[in-house]
Amino acid sequence: MFASLFVAVAACTPKEGSDSATDTDPATETAATEGDPSGATHDDPTVAPATEPEATGSEPEPTETETDGEVTAATDDTAGTDDTGPDPDLPEECVAPADPAVSAAFSIEGPGWLPTENFANFKADLTCTVASVAVDAGTVTTELACELDGAPQTATFKIAAAPEGEVDWAADDEVKLYVGQSEEFSVFQAVRLQRLDDSILAVAVRGGFDNGLGSVFEPLGHSIVPACGEALDVITPAAIEIAIPEGPSVVIFSGHRGALPIDEEHAFAIDAARVEVGYCCHHSDEQEVALRRVRLGG
Repeated sequence: MFASLFVAVAACTPKEGSDSATDTDPATETAATEGDPSGATHDDPTVAPATEPEATGSEPEPTETETDGEVTAATDDTAGTDDTGPDPDLPEECVAPADPAVSAAFSIEGPGWLPTENFANFKADLTCTVASVAVDAGTVTTELACELDGAPQTATFKIAAAPEGEVDWAADDEVKLYVGQSEEFSVFQAVRLQRLDDSILAVAVRGGFDNGLGSVFEPLGHSIVPACGEALDVITPAAIEIAIPEGPSVVIFSGHRGALPIDEEHAFAIDAARVEVGYCCHHSDEQEVALRRVRLGG
């Protein structure tokens, strides 16, 4: 009896060097883990089951593409493009900076006959004699003794000097003076100085073209050229074209200046300080232009 009890106790005692009293049979361990490469049994509460990756809502962007067994880095087809630059179909003068030498400044004073405020569609044609011409600080001042409706009047006409030469009129010249101005819809003012044969000596205008400013240049041809495009309700820079009948012409963009040759000794010096086209809110074609006949090199 005692011998049997000793054998039973010895069978329950762990072998020396064993890691655990709960060693499992290799066959049992293989069966438990077969089909699960993690080696964990899903019945074991201490081991978390494998989970699927958390959804992010979008697939990752590919950075490489494979074509015919070759790997090619993905590229952005829009890289290096710029849609904000100037339209290549337009002349570069449309976006070129204004010439700092441009000046279409002018003024006309006529005490007693030329209204300075509260005027609408005022026009006057006078016959005058040039009393004096003086140049000071880049301005040509012409004093005129005139006659309007049989009454003597005076006028002072100022216009920016031109780098091409001195103006081609002088004291004692007999001339005709036209002045037109308006505050109706759009403000405009125009001054024209001519010889008695109607040949142009000077024209200076500012304001809306639809107020008849184009005819002020006659007998020279005058037109606004929408060379930089034209769109409804958009104010766009433009150019003017001045032409001598049956002779040469010149196109000058807004903010620039140029000269129209008359002969070997004379030319029209032209400054186009502002030329615009547009049709918004009574804004018609607009211009600020000064033209004067000059003696070249004089």
